[in-house]
Amino acid sequence: MQKAKKLEKKLKEIIINKDEKYKKLQANIARYLWKILNENRNEFETIKPYIDLILKQPYQKDIYISIEKIISDWIKDKPEICIKWYQKMLNNISKFLKRKEAFQYQGIVWLVATEKIIEEIARSRPKILLKIVKTLIDFWKKGIYIGSPKKLFESFKLIQDEKQKVKVKKEFQVLYNSIKKLNSKIEKVEWN
Repeated sequence: MQKAKKLEKKLKEIIINKDEKYKKLQANIARYLWKILNENRNEFETIKPYIDLILKQPYQKDIYISIEKIISDWIKDKPEICIKWYQKMLNNISKFLKRKEAFQYQGIVWLVATEKIIEEIARSRPKILLKIVKTLIDFWKKGIYIGSPKKLFESFKLIQDEKQKVKVKKEFQVLYNSIKKLNSKIEKVEWN
């Protein structure tokens, strides 16, 4: 038992270490956490504290790719936890983008599972959907890949409450029109 505690302590020390020499190891740890969860779904509670700790650290592309995969894989089973993780992830990315010049971060931030995550947020937590999509559209305006804006906007259709659905749809239409002005070739959204 003592060896397990030592290993756990060392793992946490590596995760929070700011030294550049640990960056690749930290990314590998995140990738292995995803792999463990992918192979054994009973390990979620064991892995959860490490994800929490990783998300207390500043944005790192190689790490966040694995975290986003975990969120995407688990959001249906653990929506409350995964949505909090996703919000924390987006918050960390926002902080990262504020520290970088526009030309420095293009290609550094790449969100590949956004559509699946947003669809589940629309189903389970529609009241926060608008805020999250606004953040993603801000990222898109900075040249960040966020998946298909069309699919993000069409997620309003998954909202069960009609009143909420109408409200979000109107806000999404305003957002869509703002990005359509920036890129006239953006996919057409089906609003019905």
